[in-house]
Amino acid sequence: MLIPLGTDRPLRRKSVVTPAIVGLCVVAHLMMMVAGSRDEQAAERVMSALAVTPGAGFHWWQLVTSAFLHGSWMHLLGNMLFLWIFGQAVEDKLGRVGFAVLYLGAAAISGGLHAALESVPAIGASGAIAGVTGAFMVLFPRTVVRVFSLFIILGVFTIPAVWFIGAQIAWDFLAQATGRDDGVARIAHLAGYGTGIVTGMVLLALRIVPRDGYDLFTYFSQKRRLAALRGAVESSERERVAKIAPKPRAKEDPDAGAIAEMRRLVSEAAGRGEFAEAARRYRELLARFAGRPGAATMGRRTQIDLANHFAAEGDHTEAAAAYQRFLDTYPQDAEGPRVMLLLGIIAARYLNDPVRAKTLLGAARERLHGEERELAEGVLRDLG
Repeated sequence: MLIPLGTDRPLRRKSVVTPAIVGLCVVAHLMMMVAGSRDEQAAERVMSALAVTPGAGFHWWQLVTSAFLHGSWMHLLGNMLFLWIFGQAVEDKLGRVGFAVLYLGAAAISGGLHAALESVPAIGASGAIAGVTGAFMVLFPRTVVRVFSLFIILGVFTIPAVWFIGAQIAWDFLAQATGRDDGVARIAHLAGYGTGIVTGMVLLALRIVPRDGYDLFTYFSQKRRLAALRGAVESSERERVAKIAPKPRAKEDPDAGAIAEMRRLVSEAAGRGEFAEAARRYRELLARFAGRPGAATMGRRTQIDLANHFAAEGDHTEAAAAYQRFLDTYPQDAEGPRVMLLLGIIAARYLNDPVRAKTLLGAARERLHGEERELAEGVLRDLG
């Protein structure tokens, strides 16, 4: 079980609608408790009139009123925690009126679908809050969520919002598909998630809300640009496969022959386009002669090919080291600005090194043009 504690998304202005909804839900729960303690049957009649009731007992206002009622304190506290954690950022992005419309719209759609497909009444803000979290996942997929783990290991961890919310959606979908009967309105949850996701996508697509470096559209756009840039670096000057002869070493150096042979095998594998084999032999070279200056720096084309292969494999630490060796050895090379851009993105996205990323991206930006320059500027904006 993962309990959200907060996100790293800064707020530009104080939230108003989110705490107001929390207050209304708490007040409504207290009023129902007081009413139930005085006249239990009357309280049940009020609850039946305000809950989403399938069939003949359905009334339109139930689509909204049911979202402010809860069956227990644990039900209330769980919903309000999720609303407080994710609602404030969505309200900050959509504005107070837009957020209120999203919340009430998700409540109505989730309640209506529950009434249409289920046979038992339902109460709770879960459907509306699912709409808020679905919109959060679209608007801020790269935002980090702090969670308290009660599963196997106790402690506080950070995970990307898209993973945390995506896991919640997957769990509700799986529970609904397998017919899990635990008294939870899964259809209302899924309808709410769908409402929030579609709403967020439409608002971003139509630019009704401004895009930034955190939303889903920009995230995929930057992924495509990065892939295109990597392809450009891989394809440029492919015919010039460098085969650097080893420098003569003194006769007393017992490793000179082994280094030369291993470098030759790496270069030949890369020249044939067998980059997995070249990477394997290059790692062997690193493991054996990492302390030898220049031993692990290949010809310019081979060095770029190896770095690109490591990046494609997801070995970002090794890719960063290979790109840096290229920059150190060939500082005036025409591919230098693109290599700095790739290395800066890796430092920012995967190595948690914003200082190094800013230095590299700032230097690359001055020597790049078009989409590559825009990509560098976009990542710099993300870094603040």
